[in-house]
Amino acid sequence: MKILPISNIPIKLKQKVIGYIGKTVLGTVTHVVTDKPIISLTFDDGPDPYWTPQYLQVLKKYNALATFFVVGSYVNKYKNIVEDIYNSGHSICNHSWNHRSFPGISREECRQEVLACEKEIAPFTSYKIFRPPFGEMNWSTRIELKKLGYTVVTANRHAYDWENKETKWMADLLISRTQSGDIILMHDILFDRRDCSRSNSLNALKIFLENSSKQFRFVTIPTLLQSGKPVLVNWNRESNSMRDDANKLGNTGTINTV
Repeated sequence: MKILPISNIPIKLKQKVIGYIGKTVLGTVTHVVTDKPIISLTFDDGPDPYWTPQYLQVLKKYNALATFFVVGSYVNKYKNIVEDIYNSGHSICNHSWNHRSFPGISREECRQEVLACEKEIAPFTSYKIFRPPFGEMNWSTRIELKKLGYTVVTANRHAYDWENKETKWMADLLISRTQSGDIILMHDILFDRRDCSRSNSLNALKIFLENSSKQFRFVTIPTLLQSGKPVLVNWNRESNSMRDDANKLGNTGTINTV
């Protein structure tokens, strides 16, 4: 059988093959297809000694379990907070050592970021689940994470709480759009703006749980992945396109159709 040189393969066929590999072999989980009324709340960039305990209190009030994607360098500083997260029944997963944008650093630096965080959270988790800082990855990043044995999980529902959004706006967005199997992205702290108040985010969480806790059961990411069919996408984001998505929704008030 004659094998065509790569240069002779039609562009559309190349794109299909690359897309297939990106979605299956190197696929990123965004949510899960399930007939169970379950969803996963996730919180990035912590732990923080002031804000994280307040999120834990709200979650406890509504019997909601969540997953915290933590930054290793802050786990090292605030291990007592991570112990509280763990002892409350929540899952702890890898969000890198120092929250660097992976497309901007070498493959070896990516590897060290992941492994350093992995070592720091080892007493609290056995799951190899990773979320990239800023949601940014390229092919090199994804190949390295695959070699390290990680499942990459992002989200399909965003509160956009890293933007200057009002409480009601965020709560309404989550209440109106969340469905079974969804993975919701929020932040108990912002890595690059740790002095930024989380009050709006925290209050939006309270309203969302008050309105949704009877409709959904809130489970950790490991539980969600075992409770349905994970949806895989070919995730390549080399800039913070989630910020662009937030801008499409407007800053305050009525949610625009997108």
